[in-house]
Amino acid sequence: MGLFDLEPLFITAAEFTFNATSFASLTVPTAVGGYAFSPTISATFVLNDRNQSNLWATRGKVIVESITEAEVMARAFVDYDSNNRIDGRFTITVCK
Repeated sequence: MGLFDLEPLFITAAEFTFNATSFASLTVPTAVGGYAFSPTISATFVLNDRNQSNLWATRGKVIVESITEAEVMARAFVDYDSNNRIDGRFTITVCK
């Protein structure tokens, strides 16, 4: 568990928007550290295509850098294929 209680042990953030309706949903652990993708830690690219494709990325890592009562700061490296990748930092605001 992190510095404060977040239920469940993971939060999902759809923070990466590519265009009007394409985005990625990323599972973020609630404790500082580096986490390789697994069955419980992953990312899904939701594409704005004819089929509204969901691409489940199995290669990647989430690094939770810090957790405060106000925010979670993390970095993600996600690789589905050469057209669907994430490499960047993000902040999730904790709502009370």
